[in-house]
Amino acid sequence: MFGRSQDVRKYYVVKFGCHELPPLGCNGFVARRDEMLELCLLDPRLVPLFTHSDALYDMVSKGRDTFGFVKNTVIHVPGNDTVWKYLQKRMFYAAILHFRPEPRKYKVYGSKNSRDNLGLVKYIVYSISFVKLTYDIVRGFLKKRDIAWFVYPVRCLAMLFAYGAVTMRHIFQTYLFRRRR
Repeated sequence: MFGRSQDVRKYYVVKFGCHELPPLGCNGFVARRDEMLELCLLDPRLVPLFTHSDALYDMVSKGRDTFGFVKNTVIHVPGNDTVWKYLQKRMFYAAILHFRPEPRKYKVYGSKNSRDNLGLVKYIVYSISFVKLTYDIVRGFLKKRDIAWFVYPVRCLAMLFAYGAVTMRHIFQTYLFRRRR
C-alpha cells in the first residue's frame, strides 16, 4: 500500500504524501463538499475538468493527507461490455485526461518524468516480447489457479495498441495538421 498505514480493526488509516498517491477514483470516495470547493475548486472555470484524483492531490498537498480505507473487497462486474467497448472507454479516458488543455495535477504517467518514461519503455518491451508476461502468468497461475491469468498478455497488448493509437492521433492532430494551416 502507498503511504504510511495503520491497521485499526475494521479499516486502515493511511497518510499520503503528494508523490505517494495511488490512482484513487470515485469508488468509495467521500469528502466534505465545502472542503472540496475550498481546497480543490478555487477557480470555477475548472469545474468541468474536475477529476477525483486531482482533487485528492490538491487535498494532500494542502495538508488534508490522512484517509480511511474500509477492509472490504470490490467486485467489478463488467456487464455486457465487449473487449472492444472496454478499449474504446479506455481510449476515451486517455484522450480527455492525458491530452487536455488544462494540465492535470495528479498524473499516473508524466511524460517529463524520466522514471515514468523508463517504466513506459519497460511496459512496451515486456508487452511485445512476452518474456515477462509469461513469467508473471506462470507465477500467478501457480499461486492462484485461474484461467484469467491467460487473458493478461492479450490485455497488455490491447492496452498498448489502444493507448498508442490515442497518442498517435494526438500527435497527428497537434503537430501535423496545425502546420498545414
